[in-house]
Amino acid sequence: MAERTLYVGYLPAPRRHARAAMLLVLTGVLGLGLIAGALAISQADPGRGVWKTDQLSELTGTLRIDPYPRLVIDGPDAGPREVLLVDQGKIGADDRARPFAGKSVKVTGAMIQWGDRAVIELTGASTDFEEIGAGVAAAPAAPAPERVTLEGEIVDPKCYLGVMNPGRGKPHLACAELCIKGGIPPVLVVRAPGAAPTDPGDCYVLTTAEGGPARELVRGRVGMRVRVSGAASKGPGWWTLAADSVEPR
Repeated sequence: MAERTLYVGYLPAPRRHARAAMLLVLTGVLGLGLIAGALAISQADPGRGVWKTDQLSELTGTLRIDPYPRLVIDGPDAGPREVLLVDQGKIGADDRARPFAGKSVKVTGAMIQWGDRAVIELTGASTDFEEIGAGVAAAPAAPAPERVTLEGEIVDPKCYLGVMNPGRGKPHLACAELCIKGGIPPVLVVRAPGAAPTDPGDCYVLTTAEGGPARELVRGRVGMRVRVSGAASKGPGWWTLAADSVEPR
């Protein structure tokens, strides 16, 4: 008759069985650690954007509305020359900003910034806009538009510049679609191959060929590689691209 092993819970396990179990546990832990490390290394760097939720910013400038709300900064101070405005959540600032169109205002909110591109998120309070007087800041000067065809990804600038990490690619696709649908301007990001994680790439605010909001034009094209043709304007503020077409790449 074959010999059988009987296990009794309150007695120590046979030494060879204990060693085998320990080896199996250690191998499993090491294997899971290696898999976790490999997955972490394979992830794209989320970037170096900053969302300053712990300190509100106050910016003064002339508020412009079309095609999207933006503040043209007054004076020679260092920093972004033009800041896009968004509301809290996945909502644009069109409705709240429109009464102040063309006026000189102080805007209060949380700065979202990566490099020289910036967005300010309003707090939702009635004090977000303080009218100072008639507008004094001219729109940032820009050279004549240039016909271009560019390849990149359409993102919402609020998340891309720092609210979400990462704020681009397939993991962020659904969020970006909702943000743009809610009124946040669509932005085309063009990144050079091998670009450093600290480089936000070239960022173009997208409009229609007529200069209007491009939300309908980019529907179904957000968060994916696209080819955009149109007239690009590069100035000291946000660059813009009046798009004739937006096609999947």
